[in-house]
Amino acid sequence: MTQKTNWFLLLILCFVQIGTTCDTSILSNCTAAMMSSFHASLAEVQLANIIYPLMSGSFMILGGVLGLKWGWKRLLFVGLVLMTLAEFLAGMSHSLSFFTFGARVLQGVGGSFAIPAALGLIIVCYQGSARALAFSAIAAANGIASASPIVGGWVTVHANWQDNYLGLSCLFGILFFLLLTQHRVRTPARPMKIDFPGLVLIVLSLSLFTYGLVKISSWGAFKPLNAPFTILGLSPCPFFILVSILLIWLFSVVEHRREAAKKAVILPPVFVKNPASKSGLYMNGIVFFTMGGLSFLTVTFLQVVVGYDPIKTGLVLLLFAAGVIIFSLGTPIVWPKASPRLVCRIGILLQALSCLVIGVGFEKTGINSILLLGLFMGGSGVGLLSSQANNVISTALPADMAEISSGIQGATRNIGNALGIAIIGLVLVMSLTTSAKQAVVQSHLLSQDVKQQVNLIKNVPFISNQALTTVLAQRGYADKVQNELIAINLKSRLVAARITLLCAAILLLLCLFTTNGLPGKEKLVSRKSK
Repeated sequence: MTQKTNWFLLLILCFVQIGTTCDTSILSNCTAAMMSSFHASLAEVQLANIIYPLMSGSFMILGGVLGLKWGWKRLLFVGLVLMTLAEFLAGMSHSLSFFTFGARVLQGVGGSFAIPAALGLIIVCYQGSARALAFSAIAAANGIASASPIVGGWVTVHANWQDNYLGLSCLFGILFFLLLTQHRVRTPARPMKIDFPGLVLIVLSLSLFTYGLVKISSWGAFKPLNAPFTILGLSPCPFFILVSILLIWLFSVVEHRREAAKKAVILPPVFVKNPASKSGLYMNGIVFFTMGGLSFLTVTFLQVVVGYDPIKTGLVLLLFAAGVIIFSLGTPIVWPKASPRLVCRIGILLQALSCLVIGVGFEKTGINSILLLGLFMGGSGVGLLSSQANNVISTALPADMAEISSGIQGATRNIGNALGIAIIGLVLVMSLTTSAKQAVVQSHLLSQDVKQQVNLIKNVPFISNQALTTVLAQRGYADKVQNELIAINLKSRLVAARITLLCAAILLLLCLFTTNGLPGKEKLVSRKSK
């Protein structure tokens, strides 16, 4: 291939990354619009948000295997076709159930093909410093996609939130035809056997774990709340998580036996035995944990508490996107011989610190300028990790394993995203419920009858003052009671948001232990010859 063709292909791959990431970031910014359009709760929209990364992450490893079996270019064609159809169906959805379990599921499957195909093409078509720059460009594409809520917000305000998905459908269709022009890009198929037992086990385990986690906020951790059924009188969530852990154990047993029998395995042992590749996968997950979790919390606060429309929300999130773009692209250029371990540790510390700064930026009824600093810091930390993770994995592995890693890298990214949304949403709802109920009990202005009524509420919803006022008026509460409950809601939302950010900061600091396997020397040594 010529150099010009290389960079045009990279441009296509960057837009593939932008499109697949925009799918989630736009939905986050449409949270309030979707709640209004479908008369849905925050938990229901949260589930719709998490289905895409959940399905995509679960099937991503299969996508990586199919890329070797079919060829990366052919896999990308299939992924683009699926994404074009899925985005069209999302744009035409007239019920949240169809949107969540129809369009979003298909989007996840399409993404599980398109993302590993893009990463696989980079590994095959670029070498050395060109590959490092290509991976940095893909990371910067994520940052650009983080700024998409500005455009998506404008569309939502001036047209309809569903038109965003119709636009994405057009984008993926155009990328399909642009890829047809890349005649010189050849990725031959290889005879590959698919590990179906391992695939089924890993998909079931990841799906059950994440679904069980995200439903705790509405179904209950142990005591059943609004669960559609119970198991032994308890919420089904802990049983889902327990079964997922057992399936992971069974998966490891099955894979070990298949490896001993020299059969195909879905997760080659080199990925967990090689310290650098294992730590690189952790970094991938942490990047998308932060992007998914912080975006979900920030958008929820800005739109529910502050009352920002999607356009203003997108403008605020632009600071986060700027940090991602600047540091993902700039780090390999300005600091080409940096120790990946040092860069990633600085990135994690920045992300943890940003959570605390964002918490200071939140106020009872609004935000202050400190929030903007916190978002830029968070994006900068994500950019630092993004500049290292993919290249560390691909250079730490033998050439044949580096290609296989594309699917596994994609899986860790999407599972990290799903976990970020699930954990942040869970802590937010639980903190709000606990804080609000404690404040009601301690109130001297509320009668015992009102306190008992509030205590019967299983989960206190994260809603605006206007929505709460409407609910209280419908129930006939006196003005004095309404004012007290609204004041409690104001304080409890802020406390819940700050507790959630504190928990996120602690989790990120614990992630520093996952950086030990990263190269500490100035220059990565490729292991292709092994």
